Amino acid sequence: MNEKQIFNKFKKIRTETLNEVRDLPNNIIDLIPEGFSNNIRWNLGHILVGWDHGIFPNIKLERRESLHYHTIFPKGTVPKECWGDEPVFKEIVSNLENQLESIIENSKGKLEQPLIVPFIPRVKTIKNMFQFHIKHEEHHLECIRKIKQILINE
Repeated sequence: MNEKQIFNKFKKIRTETLNEVRDLPNNIIDLIPEGFSNNIRWNLGHILVGWDHGIFPNIKLERRESLHYHTIFPKGTVPKECWGDEPVFKEIVSNLENQLESIIENSKGKLEQPLIVPFIPRVKTIKNMFQFHIKHEEHHLECIRKIKQILINE
């Protein structure tokens, strides 16, 4: 896959993610259905910090998201009844919207560069990191869809 194809695939999955949560009823974003360990807000925050952590440091730029986001949304975390300073849902969505163009613009011409920050063994370049995070976002989008389906049909 060339750079244009990778960026288009990223745009496509991010557009799907954003479309899935537009006009979402506020009363379901923090509910966790039986059989799930996270809610819609957490899945979106996790997507956001995953891309932020995986791309920006590897293209020699500072992360864009706050340390607070990076402490409450990484792998293995779960929503708590009280996050303290709870991230505003609309802010997460807005950050996801802004992140798309920022990542693409800052990554142009850099996809073949090796990672600066080591990741899993098969992910060695920025291009591999894009491929990983596209699949990762697809997974969390599917979780969001399932949660939404369960909660809206209750």
